[in-house]
Amino acid sequence: MRDRTERILKALSVGLVVLLVLQAAGMARRVNPLKRTSVPEPPTWAPSSPTNAASTPAQGGGPMGGGPGMGMGMPGRPGMGMGGTPVSPESQARMDRVVQSEILGAVMHPPPMALLGILGNDVLLRAPNGMAGLVREGAELGGAKILRIGTNRVLVRVDGEDKELMIFNGMGGESLLPKDKQGTP
Repeated sequence: MRDRTERILKALSVGLVVLLVLQAAGMARRVNPLKRTSVPEPPTWAPSSPTNAASTPAQGGGPMGGGPGMGMGMPGRPGMGMGGTPVSPESQARMDRVVQSEILGAVMHPPPMALLGILGNDVLLRAPNGMAGLVREGAELGGAKILRIGTNRVLVRVDGEDKELMIFNGMGGESLLPKDKQGTP
């Protein structure tokens, strides 16, 4: 009985070794199973609406607020909208209307400019274009230049206009805006 089980186990092990060798030979034979497969180019769409075409992806614009090189042309579709087959003006107008209606999904806009923190001579700032970073007094981030840093306020110049950003709703500390520009509460 023992000889019989040993022979069966030996035969199974030899069979497994043969199967393993055949599988390895098959893998070596077909190096790239997708070699003869071709994938067509995906269709592209470039929006022409004033809200979406006003800024290019390289400027950090677009409906998704993508950064440089993101290639955001259509919401949620990275890389779309960079060239492609031209679309008739009627179809383009319909597509722009669908995008602007946000029926297929919300169009992402950058969050508003905000003072996120003050770290001594540095400021953690979210710029008008949505970029956020650590900025020193006198430096610029995303079109916002830091003019002065106060206790809980920062004076910022954006598009030639001075604005005051505050932490904790401005509780404590003097305003950094000149007295003649301050509004009365």
